[in-house]
Amino acid sequence: MAWTASVPMERLRHEGKLSTKVAGRQLALFLRDGEVFACNNRCPHEGYPLAEGSLDASCMLTCNWHNWKFDLRSGGNLLGGDRLRVYPVKLVDGTIWVDVTDPSPEARRTEALAALHDARDEHDYERIARELARFTRAGGDKLEALRDAIIAGHERLEFGTTHAFAASACWIRVHDMLAAGEEASRLATIVEAIGHIGWDVLRESSRPFAQASAPYEAQALLAAIEAQDEAAAVAQLRGALAAGLGFAALEPVLTQAALSHYADFGHSLIYLM
Repeated sequence: MAWTASVPMERLRHEGKLSTKVAGRQLALFLRDGEVFACNNRCPHEGYPLAEGSLDASCMLTCNWHNWKFDLRSGGNLLGGDRLRVYPVKLVDGTIWVDVTDPSPEARRTEALAALHDARDEHDYERIARELARFTRAGGDKLEALRDAIIAGHERLEFGTTHAFAASACWIRVHDMLAAGEEASRLATIVEAIGHIGWDVLRESSRPFAQASAPYEAQALLAAIEAQDEAAAVAQLRGALAAGLGFAALEPVLTQAALSHYADFGHSLIYLM
């Protein structure tokens, strides 16, 4: 633990709530029924000072700017979105001490990725940006977050894919074209990709693929696609992957299937490409 002295208890008793800097961080301190609470002074929404917020008898802290509400005991969000960072406190010889130890990078990445799930499910675009920034700041790979969105999203789509997945490849290309110093712009490209996926799966129910697998035969796959027998087609693809076949081996068969009909003026071929 990294306990650091903050302010005299007598000052907090007099003021009831205050902002203070502890180990370079802007914290808000509150006194409620003799108990001291500490949290980040910046609201995780847009950074407004929580020390100017309102704390009720149930220990619910409300940011006075946009009505975000937090459980000051746990940091849990009660209305708004992002969690609030809260800190352990203790009283030593009349002075309030705060433990400002940061969670491990791994724990921060896990928390940010879980929060990113929630943001996607509500298509909360601004929160997607904030949580992705937290994830990368903790050492996470932006592309890992995008892969996670694709894996979580594909089974909520009727056909397992969407324009958002195709556009993701373009956003990754733009990301890679930007200079390493343009991190905000690079981050924005992946936010766009994840946000598009979040929009396409919004309020969609789960439609998982069939789990069966069958020995791969090219003609059997073509016949299943022609018959619009999704379960049989998926079984053939699972069999192909289990046999170690990659896209290069499957591309001619899928291209033939895509060209068998106009198929909505070529969309199936576009997705294949």
